[in-house]
Amino acid sequence: MKIEDVSKDDKKVGNYDYYPEASRYTLAILLTVLIIWSIYDFVKTGKPGFQLVLVGGTVIVLGVIRRYLVSKNSKN
Repeated sequence: MKIEDVSKDDKKVGNYDYYPEASRYTLAILLTVLIIWSIYDFVKTGKPGFQLVLVGGTVIVLGVIRRYLVSKNSKN
């Protein structure tokens, strides 16, 4: 097989950056664990814990960063 026969998609597979995907999965797991922990804490003590504050702060920071990156990339 010649190098010219390799499609562009095959070339992208070798150079794929997995960090954004890993970050998304890590964030999803983190938020899921915090929400489950908060529900457990609420059932056990009757008061919502600090976990919901962490979830809210994380979502707000994520939203701000995403909006910034989208606006930054759209200018280029």
